[in-house]
Amino acid sequence: MAKYKAAKNLFFKSLNKSVIVDEVVELEEEYADHVNADLAKAFPDVEKVLVPLEEEPESVPEEVSEEETAVESKKARRGKKAKTEE
Repeated sequence: MAKYKAAKNLFFKSLNKSVIVDEVVELEEEYADHVNADLAKAFPDVEKVLVPLEEEPESVPEEVSEEETAVESKKARRGKKAKTEE
């Protein structure tokens, strides 16, 4: 049996078992391939719903460096000047 990481929340009716995203589950390779083929059209946003642990899914975003996530400081806003009577 191989270990797979779930890319989606799944319920295996025939096994009476459920898994949530990023949970690891042990399944027969043939069964996992069958599940991936059956659910390919249901989840077009991921290549596989069950990803072998030694494989990384392509849809997972890459780590973002701190420089890219740093928020630029906003310039101080000046209040409106009071209208003066002339």
